[in-house]
Amino acid sequence: MRHCVWYAIAMIPCFVAQCQDAVKPLIPDGRKPEVELVQSGGFEGKLSRRRDSLTISFKKVGQERRLISVRTVLPEGLSSYPAFEGSIVATFGSDQVVRPCVMFFEASGACWYRLGSVLNYGDGGLLRLNLASLSQAAFSKDDNGQLDWGKVREVRVGVTVDGAGDGEVTLSQLRLTSQKYVPTKPEIIPLPKAKSIGKGADPAAKVSVEDVVIDGQHALHYWFEFPLNRHMYFVPSFRLPDLDFASYSGLRLTYKASIPKPIPGLLVLLYEGGGAYYAPSPENSEEFTAVDIKFSDFKIAGWAKKAGNDQELKLEKLNSISIGCHGSAAENQGKGTFTVKKLELIP
Repeated sequence: MRHCVWYAIAMIPCFVAQCQDAVKPLIPDGRKPEVELVQSGGFEGKLSRRRDSLTISFKKVGQERRLISVRTVLPEGLSSYPAFEGSIVATFGSDQVVRPCVMFFEASGACWYRLGSVLNYGDGGLLRLNLASLSQAAFSKDDNGQLDWGKVREVRVGVTVDGAGDGEVTLSQLRLTSQKYVPTKPEIIPLPKAKSIGKGADPAAKVSVEDVVIDGQHALHYWFEFPLNRHMYFVPSFRLPDLDFASYSGLRLTYKASIPKPIPGLLVLLYEGGGAYYAPSPENSEEFTAVDIKFSDFKIAGWAKKAGNDQELKLEKLNSISIGCHGSAAENQGKGTFTVKKLELIP
C-alpha cells in the first residue's frame, strides 16, 4: 500500500506538467546579444537591456506607419503555436497611434504578422495576440497562403507607430503559447469621419452623411430620399482597421433607423477583397438599439461572388464594411434616415 501511495504522489508532478500549456520564450534573457533593435528608415532608436526586459527609446519623424521592434534569429524552425503573449508598455506622443505587433520571417523571406489593438498610454499587463490567422506582409510573396512554422528563422516583436513624436516601448515576458487566444470583451471598431458615399444610378436620388456626437462619442447620421417604386441602393462604406476578426464571433451594431417600407431595414455588407457578404437586415427602430450579427450569418451576395468555387467568408481578409439599405420605397416620399452610434466586435 505504501508503494502505491508513493507512486501516486510521484506521478502528480508529471500529470500537472502534462496539463500545463506549452510555452516557448522568444527572448529568455534580454541581455543576450542575439536580440537586437531593427534599424530602418523613419525613426531613430536606442535599445536598453535589463535582465528581464528590453526598452526601445525612439524619435520618429513623418506621419507614415513604422515598425519599431527587436528581432531574434532562430537556429531552427518552430512548432505551431496558436497565440503570442507578452507585456508591451508604451509611452508616446499625443498625436501618435501605437499598436503591438509580432512578425515571423521564413527562411525564404516570406513574412507573416499579427497586429493587436491600439495601446493606451503607459498601460501595462500581459496582452495576447491570435496567431491562428496571420496576415501576409505586402512585400511578401508566399503561395502557401499561410505561415510554415517549421521554416521560421526570425521573429520580431514591437509596435507599429503612426504619427511623428518621441516615445518608449518596454518589452518583457515575450513568448508563444499553446493556449488558444479567446477574447473576453467587445472590441470597438472606430467609425470614420463622414465622406462621399455611393447611391443608385437615378439622379433623382438624394443622399447625405454628417458627423454627429452622441453621448460624447463620434457617430454617423445618414439621410436619403429615393424615387418611389424604383429599386435603389444606398451603401456607404468604410475601410476596417487591421483587427483580429477571426478571434471574434461577430459584430454588434448600435443604431436607430427609419427606413421607408417595404424596404426591410438596413443592409450590412462585409468585403474581403473579391467578394461581398450580406447579413439579415437589422429592422427599423425609433430608439437606439444594439443588434448582434454573427459572422456565420453572412452569406455571399449573388451580385458580388468571388472567382472559383470557394465562396466562404475569410475573416482574416476582411477589409471594409457597408451599412446602408437597398430596395424599392413606397411610402414617406421615399425618405429615410439612420444613425450608426457604435460598431463592435463581440467574443
